[in-house]
Amino acid sequence: MIYHAEELVRQWVYAGADALEAASHIIPLWKDSVIITQEIQSFSPETEKERQWREAVIQVNALLMTYADTVERVRNGVATNLKG
Repeated sequence: MIYHAEELVRQWVYAGADALEAASHIIPLWKDSVIITQEIQSFSPETEKERQWREAVIQVNALLMTYADTVERVRNGVATNLKG
């Protein structure tokens, strides 16, 4: 399966859920999956919900990296192996 993590985090945040807690329950079920997410640290949101979402994505990305066997960053079409 392929998952887009930041969109799932957006759903959790807008539903009022604790995204990091939700992720900690679901990430172990994603074994043998490909997770696609974005680095959004430089993104400057205008609303409080968007700020919450940005912070949650950063936290969930960090959690994803602890579970991942392999982590790659792709910038401008160039992949850099970060883990694995």
